Amino acid sequence: MSKDIAAEIEKQYGNIDLSYPRIYFGYNSIELRGILSELEEVYFVIPIALIWIPMFVMPRSVSTILFIFIYIVMYIYYCYEKIFVLDIIKIDFLNKEIFISNRFRVINFLRKIFRKPITISFQEIIEFKNYKRAAGRFVSRGNVLVVKTYDHSPIKIAQFRFESESEQLVQLLNQYIVGKATFID
Repeated sequence: MSKDIAAEIEKQYGNIDLSYPRIYFGYNSIELRGILSELEEVYFVIPIALIWIPMFVMPRSVSTILFIFIYIVMYIYYCYEKIFVLDIIKIDFLNKEIFISNRFRVINFLRKIFRKPITISFQEIIEFKNYKRAAGRFVSRGNVLVVKTYDHSPIKIAQFRFESESEQLVQLLNQYIVGKATFID
């Protein structure tokens, strides 16, 4: 019988009552499911509704078309940034792999086309790390948990609101997957 590493991490991680990401512990597996906050969901809907206002209110000119084009590009960029929040990460300690998928099948298909990793073996992992970004009104998730591998740039695993939640998970994943103990200063 193998040791349940996910249960050990769950005991050490403590109370898991996060708004996002949702963390589920199973037998020798951890699943991180990203969700959008209420404000982020509103930001997805409002731009679609507001794009029609300039078309009817503003006179048709080059500046109006340019404004609408810039608005659409900014919205697409916002969607691009937030679509990866909805990733589902499964850390499987039995198979020693991390599986990355998204709720939208198109994203999974695009990952295959652009040769982005979908499955990461534990042997490919150098370390887990937390990157701190400035959180604000529009960026509520200031801490990004990434995995560094030998052959890819850092891969985003999850986004956390508080640094302590992310740092603690980084420490535990480094300890149990990579085999190096890291300590929080």
